[in-house]
Amino acid sequence: MGAELLSDQQQRDLHELLLRRYRLLTQILRNELHVDGSDAVQATATSDADWATAEVDADLALTRVERDQNELNAVSRALARIDRDEYGICESCGAAIGYPRLLAHPSATRCLVCQEQQETASKFAPL
Repeated sequence: MGAELLSDQQQRDLHELLLRRYRLLTQILRNELHVDGSDAVQATATSDADWATAEVDADLALTRVERDQNELNAVSRALARIDRDEYGICESCGAAIGYPRLLAHPSATRCLVCQEQQETASKFAPL
C-alpha cells in the first residue's frame, strides 16, 4: 500500500534517512547513558549553588535522553511501517502523508491536516 503513495526511489531515500537517524540516535543515547558524572559531583560539592547547578544540569541531561529515546522509538515505528508496507499513510484519515512532509519529518504518522487538527485539539483540551 505504501509503495502506491511514494515512488520506489522516494521510499528507498526515506528508508535510508530513517536508518541513518536510527544509528545516530542509538550512538547519541549510548554516549548520554554512559557519561560518568563523578567529576561533576566532586566539583560541585563546595556550595549549595554549585549543587543547584549540578541538579539543573542533571535534569537537562535526563530531558535530552528522554527526547532522544522518544525520537528513536518514533523512528523504529516508522521503519516497522515500511516493513509492513504501511509507511506514508496517515493513521487518522488514511490519506497519503506526502513526500515533502516525510522528508521534513520522516517518522510522521499523520498528514499535515490531521496533525494540525490533533495539535489544535490538544492545545484546547482541558488539563
